[in-house]
Amino acid sequence: MDYIYKYKIWTNLFFLVPLILALLNHLYLYIFILIGVFANSLLYHFFNQKRYKYSDKIFAWLLMGTNLLYAELGHFKFPYFLIALVCVAISLYFYFKKSHSSKQYNINHGLWHTGSAIITIFSMLTFLIK
Repeated sequence: MDYIYKYKIWTNLFFLVPLILALLNHLYLYIFILIGVFANSLLYHFFNQKRYKYSDKIFAWLLMGTNLLYAELGHFKFPYFLIALVCVAISLYFYFKKSHSSKQYNINHGLWHTGSAIITIFSMLTFLIK
């Protein structure tokens, strides 16, 4: 396993930051979904188990929906929601960027994980900061 392949795996650790924030603030929906995202993504990418592909996608979609829900509950508070939107645009670029090289895919997918964690943090802050 080379370093580039590991990149899309260890970037899952960034999801621990919003998980800790959710735990500290008793955001139980986020806690459930972030544990699911972390566990399924790690199982899917680390063990290369195709059986986790769909649960990984389901939890990713659940996280996106939860981010939108909490941003709405926080009344799309400035500047946190704006920062989240900028991160969404950047993350989507890396998610949809096509590459013929598996090395580049691993980098892009790792950047997608990083962006998703940052989006989650700022969506939470939109809700948490009064």
